[in-house]
Amino acid sequence: MIAGIDLGTTNSLVGVWTPDGAKLVEQGGEVLLPSVVALDADGGVLVGRAARNRRLVAPERTVTSVKRLMGRGTSVELGDRRLSPPQVSALILGALLDRVEASEGQRPDRAIITVPAYFDDIQRQATRDAGELAGLEVERLVNEPTAAALGYDSGEEQLVLVYDLGGGTFDVSILEREAELLEVLTSYGDTRLGGDDIDVALCDWVLERLGQDGEAIRRDPLAKTRLLELVERSKVTLSSREATRLHDPF
Repeated sequence: MIAGIDLGTTNSLVGVWTPDGAKLVEQGGEVLLPSVVALDADGGVLVGRAARNRRLVAPERTVTSVKRLMGRGTSVELGDRRLSPPQVSALILGALLDRVEASEGQRPDRAIITVPAYFDDIQRQATRDAGELAGLEVERLVNEPTAAALGYDSGEEQLVLVYDLGGGTFDVSILEREAELLEVLTSYGDTRLGGDDIDVALCDWVLERLGQDGEAIRRDPLAKTRLLELVERSKVTLSSREATRLHDPF
């Protein structure tokens, strides 16, 4: 079985081809899997929603946005463990494969994985390494804007402009569609610009407004993590409302 995987900075998801067509695989009614890995109190590995919740009480035992570190020659600390970004990404991929196996009764052994258009060769190889560590044969890496264009087909000749503003990266691609051909004319992007940076900017704005309380929060990793999570949720709320109130009982 071959899977299509969007290995995202903030969230990831997996799809498979069934007799009824393409299918995004859910778990607990959710398609998105938070791209977060954490250790529980006993040292067990958590991935996804449970890991994101764990971050609020043990940020030092949680890794987020590991995609931004792919191919950077660095490592991350997860409690008393030190892992490479591909190793952390492999845990996220493994959780997606578990989801498919539970839903379809078969575990994919091959995958097509999307990557930012502006990922360099080293970052792309790190993504392949993550797939191999998860037990996958990575058939192909597809640029994320190209994947979006493939999913939108009007059947007409078109010049298509695709913006992809994700959690950690921002890409723009211009593509030309003729008949059944899709040609990428040019791409540009920033692998260090995304929703994470918007969250940090909003968090800094709130901290400045809090004055001395804000300075105290800056010095407390747990408090700052909780505020960052609160700000991110408020940002999402503002997609459908004109205003929101920041409130955290702790």
